[in-house]
Amino acid sequence: MQRSQRALKVYRDLLRTQHTVFSGDALAQERARSLIRQEFEAHRGVQDAKEIDDLIARGNDTIAYVRGHVVQAVKNDRGNWEMKLRPENKFIKSKDFPMCGVEF
Repeated sequence: MQRSQRALKVYRDLLRTQHTVFSGDALAQERARSLIRQEFEAHRGVQDAKEIDDLIARGNDTIAYVRGHVVQAVKNDRGNWEMKLRPENKFIKSKDFPMCGVEF
């Protein structure tokens, strides 16, 4: 696949990711779309093949991180905040990562 096609795929995947991760939060979706657009516009003129490959890799890393680690918090009926987890979220268990005896 050509670099331009790979870059376009990363752009589309980033947009899909923000749509999924920030589902129901129009403000967060708009801010994420705007940031994605700004980053791609800022690098529009890049010609160096290695730099393009690095930017594509950075985009793919961002997708993996956001899908795996970003969650939404929503207020429940009691007024408490709950995490809205998705199957792809990756969290460690506190028993596997003790931090001064703090359970999280």
